Amino acid sequence: TGRRLSELVTLESKAKVADMLGPAPVGPMPRKFEINHRLPNGGEAAFVYSAYRCAVGGPTVATGRDLTALAQLQQRLIESQRLADEHFLRLR
Repeated sequence: TGRRLSELVTLESKAKVADMLGPAPVGPMPRKFEINHRLPNGGEAAFVYSAYRCAVGGPTVATGRDLTALAQLQQRLIESQRLADEHFLRLR
């Protein structure tokens, strides 16, 4: 059996899940939500969800995208900038 999405996310993201799956206007534009999932190793993974309300009183369809690769790339960029700054200061 499956598990509820609210059981898979961090405490801070539970309210976002409730908002995402709660009452919302029907329309072609998705609502965006950044939600953190709990990992089995105790860590967290960031996801961005797009949620669509299918019909008045109907279900919500939510699709998520794992942002782990983007977060790792941002971390590498920050580290590269730090190293470049250190190198520049040594050259002065």
